[in-house]
Amino acid sequence: MSTGGVYGAPKYWPVDEAHPFQPPLDLYSKSKSEAERLVEAGSKKGLRTTIFRPTAAYGPRSTYIAGMFYSLPALLKFWNLAVPRIAGGPPMNLVHVDDVAGAILFAIENEKTVGEGYILAEESIISVGEFFDIVVDVFKLRTRGKVWAPAPLISLTGRLGLLLPSWLMLDPLERWLKNQWDEVVTANHLEPVLKPQIARDALGFLIGPHAYTSKKLRDAGYQFRHPVFAESFPAVAAWYREKKWIP
Repeated sequence: MSTGGVYGAPKYWPVDEAHPFQPPLDLYSKSKSEAERLVEAGSKKGLRTTIFRPTAAYGPRSTYIAGMFYSLPALLKFWNLAVPRIAGGPPMNLVHVDDVAGAILFAIENEKTVGEGYILAEESIISVGEFFDIVVDVFKLRTRGKVWAPAPLISLTGRLGLLLPSWLMLDPLERWLKNQWDEVVTANHLEPVLKPQIARDALGFLIGPHAYTSKKLRDAGYQFRHPVFAESFPAVAAWYREKKWIP
């Protein structure tokens, strides 16, 4: 299991398997890039391998991604803050955990996948603004106005975030958010599973387009169970509410 981050800041989109590898933007992607080199070296010596490069995965039971995408909107709802709609932003897509697991099972059962590498991503490609619109609607957040977010500005924000040391901004902000989240957990009698996270490595996702295509995997015969984020995300959020992980 690698990551789409091994392609670095994409030269074109949607990114496919023919896209050249470029220097990864974050430490997580760098570690995956090095791991791929080791796996490929083993493959040349007879190790049977299949490499998957997923984009950001979401779904039930997640705590890492959920700490960013679910607890933060829940905090805004708890504070009853009105947030602006976001228009524009770079294109992106995600992948449901069911399809990550499904693709692995597909590879195990199909000899033709041995020695191949596949991108894992939903078919639907949305802008960052459209992604936030979906989150806002699912969490029923109050909104006020609209902010235009050009892709170059969002990319610049991501690059600055990666350059600044975590202790300067991200760490203090994350500690404060975790204290606030404890109040939400107590007030709503939630299971204390999630914690708000602002992962520094996730900032690389803001740099340039992060839109991928899984055409190669689909052509091999795999059928995605969750091709459209807007259709799948509400059920995921409902799972977290049912389990009392979010209000």
